[in-house]
Amino acid sequence: MKYEVKQFKLTNDDEIVCEVVEWPTEEEASMVIKKAMRVISMENYREGARYYAFRPWLMFQDHKENLQVLNSIHVVVEASPSKFLVDQYHKFCTELEKDEDPDKKSQTKLSIKDLDRATKTQVIKELQKDIKDLEKFLTEDDQEEKDSTNIIHFKPKSPTVH
Repeated sequence: MKYEVKQFKLTNDDEIVCEVVEWPTEEEASMVIKKAMRVISMENYREGARYYAFRPWLMFQDHKENLQVLNSIHVVVEASPSKFLVDQYHKFCTELEKDEDPDKKSQTKLSIKDLDRATKTQVIKELQKDIKDLEKFLTEDDQEEKDSTNIIHFKPKSPTVH
């Protein structure tokens, strides 16, 4: 069963992404969540880049069936994460599930250096794809402008036109 993925900023400044199993009610201020992942931010000042990663929010609670109870009083902000963030979250959860099965190879055991390199490579590939898409869009847009104008361009045979 798929649950709603939400992003929370907590009073202790943690930022988590999780699946909400049960929302708080007027009688009960707690909510039930699962697959809670803390969002970690890393900055590379030399390159002027910021990287984000997921880590299990609670140690030894990364199994997909574990549930946690979160007191909603400690939630400062609740947000619906972007599609990109949800996709990344699901990819990370899938990698954690592979880690539970020793027969499946997982990227979660990579060192930070390897993870940093893999992340950079993935970001570069996505940026290159975005650039190609943008160039294609601009080319199509230029062609549409040429096609939509009522000015006829011609090259005269002599330098003067009378």
